[in-house]
This record gives sequence, structure tokens and C-alpha cells, in this order.
Amino acid sequence: MHTIVSFIAGVTVCFLIKGDGWILVDTGINVGNDFYENIFRENSINPRDIRLIVITHGHSDHFANIDYLKRITGAEVLCHRNAAEALRTGISVPVVPANLLGWIFSKILKGDAPGYKPVEPDLVMDDSFELRPYGVDGRLIYTPGHTDCSISLLLGSGEAFTGDMFMRSPFASKADSPLPAIFATDKHKLLQSMRAIIDSGATTLYGSHGGVFGIGDIRELVKKIEKKRGYR
Repeated sequence: MHTIVSFIAGVTVCFLIKGDGWILVDTGINVGNDFYENIFRENSINPRDIRLIVITHGHSDHFANIDYLKRITGAEVLCHRNAAEALRTGISVPVVPANLLGWIFSKILKGDAPGYKPVEPDLVMDDSFELRPYGVDGRLIYTPGHTDCSISLLLGSGEAFTGDMFMRSPFASKADSPLPAIFATDKHKLLQSMRAIIDSGATTLYGSHGGVFGIGDIRELVKKIEKKRGYR
């Protein structure tokens, strides 16, 4: 059984997951150090009990303030091998629009990505990584498409934390109706990663930009996407 604590840091939903130990998934952006201190205090978490910080991909809204969080927790920092340079330099990997909505947001966000204090990752993964040594019954898998460095966290209890693979639709009447990533370096790989999540046995998916999705909703979304030529 796991305890899951979610919090919004800027535009990004981050997660604290507790088994025998705590894992932090992503850091958010545009918040001060006292923000994290308040989150830990409100949830009765000693930051030194966090054993691992997982960065789901190399966009700055997922790794900003990583230097501070590493210092106060003493936790190891893990990312995919392809995200290591972003953490080492503090500079985000490219944002590539996947559709009209992505193009609109790219214009809103246009400009040089700000730099952040660099951190040398302690651990880099390729295809998979087991989390049991960090007190959590789960694993990380490589799920490229949104970026070439995207990873997802799968718990043995069925919860999955998929970064920006899916997001809540701002248009649907159903609050948690999913959309695929509006930014993608490779839409074909994105579709393959969606299928991998379905095949993983996950039952509930948590998105980094809103939405808690049932696996049935994801299956329906994939069926729609499979009909679109751009994802083949």
C-alpha cells in the first residue's frame, strides 16, 4: 500500500510517494524554497526521509529547483540518460508542438528558456529501473515521445505517473477526459509509449498537467489516435 501526495508547483503537478520510504516525482517551477518546506510540513514529511527524486523528463517545469531539493533531502537524483545534459546545464530540452494546441502554447511560451542551477544526476536509466531498493514497490520505464528522455513510474498497486504523456482536456465536459501530449518530439513513439502503459497493467494514471485517468479512458484515447495518420 502506498501513500500518494500531490501538489502543484507552478504549472506542474508533482508527487510524493511513500512505501517504506519516500520518493519525489518532479519538482515544478516558479516557486520559492519555502514552498517546498511548507509542503513537507503540511504533510508531516521529514525531507531527509526522501530517498530518491525522479525527474520524468528534461523540461524545466519538471526539474527547476532540483539543486535545492537535493541539498535539503540528501536524496539521489534520477533521470533518463537523455535528460542528463539538461540537469547538468540547467537548460530545458526542446519543446516541439504536436498539434494546434501545442503550437498555440509554444507561441505563448516563446523565448529563451531560463537556465536553472545545474545538478549532476546520481543515477541515469535506459529502459527500466527498479524502485524496491528505495522502499517503493514499483519501477520506472522508458516512455519516449513527448521528449526523447521521458520516463514513467509504475506502482505494483496499479497507479502510474506518466509525466506529460497525457493531460486533462480543457474542452471536454468530463473533467478528467485525457488528451495526448500537446508537445512531442516523435508522435509515433508517443503512441507506442501509450500502448506500453496500457500493457503494463496500470489501472489509474496521474498526469503532470492535470487529470487522474482510468485505464479505460486511455484505451479509448489510443483507439482515436490510431486512426490519425500523423501518429503512425
